[in-house]
Amino acid sequence: MSASREKKSRQSKLDELNEKRQLEAQKAAKEKRKSIVYTVIGVVCALLVAALLIWDSGVIQSRKPAVKVNGESYTAAQVSYFYNDMLMQYYYSSMLGGVSSYDPQTDPAQQIYDATTGKTWHDFFLDESLDSLTEISTLVAKAEEEGVTLSDEGKQQVKENMATLKSTARESGFTSVTSYLKAAYGPGMTKGVYKQLMGDVMLASEMASNYTDTLTYTDEQVEEYYAEHADELDLFTYSFAKFSGTPEATTDEDGNKVEPTDKEKDDAKAQAYTKGEAFRAKLARGGDFMELMEELAEDKTVTSNTRVTASGTTVLYALDSWLKEDGRQAGDVGLVQLEADTYVVEFHGRERDNELPGDVRHILVAAEQDEGATEPTEAQYDAAKAKAQQMLDEWEAGEATEDSFAKLAEKESADPGSAANGGLYEDVSSSTGFIEDFANWVVDPGRQVGDTGLVKNTQSGTKGWHIMYYCGNDGVPVWKATVENALATEDTSAWLEELIADVQVERLDALNNI
Repeated sequence: MSASREKKSRQSKLDELNEKRQLEAQKAAKEKRKSIVYTVIGVVCALLVAALLIWDSGVIQSRKPAVKVNGESYTAAQVSYFYNDMLMQYYYSSMLGGVSSYDPQTDPAQQIYDATTGKTWHDFFLDESLDSLTEISTLVAKAEEEGVTLSDEGKQQVKENMATLKSTARESGFTSVTSYLKAAYGPGMTKGVYKQLMGDVMLASEMASNYTDTLTYTDEQVEEYYAEHADELDLFTYSFAKFSGTPEATTDEDGNKVEPTDKEKDDAKAQAYTKGEAFRAKLARGGDFMELMEELAEDKTVTSNTRVTASGTTVLYALDSWLKEDGRQAGDVGLVQLEADTYVVEFHGRERDNELPGDVRHILVAAEQDEGATEPTEAQYDAAKAKAQQMLDEWEAGEATEDSFAKLAEKESADPGSAANGGLYEDVSSSTGFIEDFANWVVDPGRQVGDTGLVKNTQSGTKGWHIMYYCGNDGVPVWKATVENALATEDTSAWLEELIADVQVERLDALNNI
């Protein structure tokens, strides 16, 4: 987390270039207004930091103050807590295909972040670390000033994270948590310091969330924001056919790969355009998209998707500008070229995302799976379904309340992500990353509080059947929740900027030990 202009600029560039990030951004925007400050700084990085210790793990040798924030001293090991979080964020981003020049296998000090200034990735990570430290310490100080302490939920999370840290240290080959922490953060890091930092991060997050929860917006404010961002908020429905203009590589008589010549590339691009234009012309004359695609069934250079419905931030990148042109009408047909490929698109319409995200409790009944198999057999799925139905029947024969369902989930669910919370998932919608059948059950327009049912799970790591219990929704459609979240995020960031505006940060010599 950082409110610096540099970070905002960097994120903006990522947003423009990386389509994969768009779904995550949409998912985050649709969650209820929660943690503006990270709640797991240091926890996530602790899980992988040992694997990234490709430099001298003993480099941080000093317990001397490395930085002062408003007169309070912090050691190099404490700064490393935040520094390693930045490493992990970019490590995960690189694993997910994020657009960045950062190479997680190379020392950040040996990689240039900004060619104009000569700033390295190490410099960037360090700057961001100090931004985070400044924000966290300022929010903690404000909490102390107002007499606010960490909630019971926050304390429990710290306890669980420390337990996770212990198992992570053991799995990473360390004899103790202490030795693991010292290897990761330097000799100045202890379990006590680490736990305190973790608690500070969570307290800071709660302070930011508490502020966010006080924010309310009028219908006029919401509509004004929506009008300015409709292209990102609306749902677009369209069909498209992609005509690939990239020729396949061939092999010579010895089996060696032969790359296409420039002429072959130009010819393939031209052929893709010709086929695309012919397809577009037929569509424009009233042809049926599906029937026309059937005529091209044998052409392996053509792919298509019919009646795609996507938010404005997740529409196909190549078609983004065309779909959002002023005056676009249902039935419009267009041709778009992107590099070697030609796309033909048929526009069906756009509308606000009025889906109502819902809260649901579930119990995952895992299907048995043969050793080495990637999927349970149908008989194994059937057995899991029968077990789930029996469990549901027994629950219905008892109290049949949400509380009793939650207790059953805590005891029986095979989903580690929700079992401890009574199987609860909040704000489930079609775009929040849940398996399609699971999400569709929750957002069914006819869904009523207390509804139960079974949903087959063939997609996640643990396959089987879900026993569902619908808890309800807050009546706020996705588009409006997204707007309110965006407004609250902006206002909370502005509030935080004001809090830290006059904070003094003094870098000391020991900071060079990072």
